[in-house]
Amino acid sequence: MQRIHCTDIICRVIGILVFCVGVGLLVAVFSMAYKLFNSSPAQVLGISFTGNPHKDPGAATIGSQFGWLLFRIGFLLLMALAGSLVAQKGVNLYLGVAHSLPLLGGNGSRRANKTAETESAGDDHLTNL
Repeated sequence: MQRIHCTDIICRVIGILVFCVGVGLLVAVFSMAYKLFNSSPAQVLGISFTGNPHKDPGAATIGSQFGWLLFRIGFLLLMALAGSLVAQKGVNLYLGVAHSLPLLGGNGSRRANKTAETESAGDDHLTNL
């Protein structure tokens, strides 16, 4: 039976919390994108056309508002990428507890040293031939 340490439980809880933060970021991105893409073009661009060439916005205003819209879409893509990476890190933290090896000392390092000694002994045997 495997013994569960207190640090294992803490690491799993931290992993779940990090995963939830990542999922929360993704939900926020999808809700912003939903609002952005379901709005009318006049609301998204922040300009209105009356049909009067003297009162309608010029090409520079339309271009700058369109550039701002592209910036917002790029920002949403960046936020979606960040949210997915945070969620992935949470899953890795949660699952990594069961598969982790000790960094210094412990059975893992002895096993690695034993394997290295066995391989070097095998090489010496081949050089003696």
